[in-house]
Amino acid sequence: MSQATLETLGRAFIAGNLSSVIVLGPGEALVPESVLRRTEVGHATNGPVEAPRVTGNRILFTRTINGVPVVGSGSKVAITVLNDGTVESFRYDWPVYVVAGGATTTSVAAGELLTRVQQVLSSRTGIAMAAQSVSVPAGLTLPVPIALDPSMTLERLECGYFDAGFGNRAVDAPVQSGCRYHAVHSISADGVTARAGYAGAIPAGSVPVVDASWPEAVVLAGGSSDSGPTGSTAATPGPDTHAATGKK
Repeated sequence: MSQATLETLGRAFIAGNLSSVIVLGPGEALVPESVLRRTEVGHATNGPVEAPRVTGNRILFTRTINGVPVVGSGSKVAITVLNDGTVESFRYDWPVYVVAGGATTTSVAAGELLTRVQQVLSSRTGIAMAAQSVSVPAGLTLPVPIALDPSMTLERLECGYFDAGFGNRAVDAPVQSGCRYHAVHSISADGVTARAGYAGAIPAGSVPVVDASWPEAVVLAGGSSDSGPTGSTAATPGPDTHAATGKK
């Protein structure tokens, strides 16, 4: 199934079944973010191995606000479609956003973003990373991978408005600019290399809004990496919104 066909089927399902909850506000748009294929293979006893075949097609939609994407687990609609066009399952996390008052802030430069990633990874791993070790390329685009340290590589960095999702979203915390990161730590010893992945998000604003439910924001403000959301603070912003999953 082509990506264009999958997007058409996904949008039709949303319009026909989820229009009461997948609501777009001023300046917002529903856009496709990624496509995944579910592949299965069989092996009969004393028989040949079957050729891999695609049995499901999943498209993930996200939201843009005035052209800026929302990164993180929030503002997502995932729809899985079988090869005959039947919707197998769906899942969404779609809060209502309203414009917050207060002063606006600008995003920091690429070099500062990388320094912030280094700082939070140092807090998580105990590895002291020198900020000056990162070579910042010219322009606005950061090509990855980027070596943050001899043993730490930044594999992905996606920036926009950050929404941690229903399970981690604090009711009183604003959705602000941020960047999702994925880094890999490699350790080699006795001819064996072990790798560990670290994922999270850093605030991207020059003056981030205080958010006690965002561990990296707490670290950058001088707190402990153990800080994080609690069950009493995580909630849904806006009326009549919730995360849901289901099968059609």
